[in-house]
Amino acid sequence: MKRFLQITGILVGLLFIVGVVVYAFTPREKLLTYVVPEINNIRVTDVYLTNQKATMKVQFDATSKIVPVFIYRLKYDFRLYGQSITFGEQNLKQNSQTGKIQRITLPVSLQFKQTGNLVQQQIARQDSVEARFQVHCNLPLLGRRTFNVTRKLPIVLPVLSAPRITAVKTEDIGFRHQRLILTLAITNPNNFDFYLRDLKVNVQLKTYLAAAGSLPKDLRVKAQQVTSLSLPSATAIERVPADSLNQTSNLSGPYTLKANLVAEPVSEAVGIIRLNTTISDTIQSPKTK
Repeated sequence: MKRFLQITGILVGLLFIVGVVVYAFTPREKLLTYVVPEINNIRVTDVYLTNQKATMKVQFDATSKIVPVFIYRLKYDFRLYGQSITFGEQNLKQNSQTGKIQRITLPVSLQFKQTGNLVQQQIARQDSVEARFQVHCNLPLLGRRTFNVTRKLPIVLPVLSAPRITAVKTEDIGFRHQRLILTLAITNPNNFDFYLRDLKVNVQLKTYLAAAGSLPKDLRVKAQQVTSLSLPSATAIERVPADSLNQTSNLSGPYTLKANLVAEPVSEAVGIIRLNTTISDTIQSPKTK
């Protein structure tokens, strides 16, 4: 038994020495191809959009090639067209790895004032995101090591535009009351279709405040297209004075709209998107014949 333990110890020692020699004499670029995990199964989830920023989670699998490599810390810098759009650092737990696959989730925040034009350009050109990683990992036999890696990744950065009111009509629901019928333009600037699952709006138009939030059914909005939707207000208003209407009973003028929207992309790369926004715009008077 003692002799067996001695032989085992010698073998482990030899393996360690071989590992150190290989690490010391193998060119770093070639070593990276052996030990740095491949990135695949990229998905963007938990997307929350406002007027100023977007928050989301970027998930992917880090798949080891030869032996399991555990990444315990990851610094990241995502870039578009040479400019950084978001960066951060994430500590990872051992239970994120199963065999050779480690599931990694990175929190991402984008400020539209600085990154909006870059993201729109990426959507139009369908370009990849340049991801710069500083990988802190445990290598079998060699222990903790740090590598700097740059990859081009097909990360889909979703955006949504606020609904716009294109027309408002009144509808009588009693002798003294009316409700507003809002016609909204729903724009999809992305390269994927989405289903509009929920939409709630509050509109201030002239002196009238209207709330609407009952979709007749899920609405599919095609990629790179605009779809119209009519929503009745949920609350009644006093009958609108005649001088506020034209002959076709349409209201016009400036308005403020607050919207909460839930969209489900028809895409494996993006999860549910939520939009909370406030805009001010103007409803143009309809042309009379």
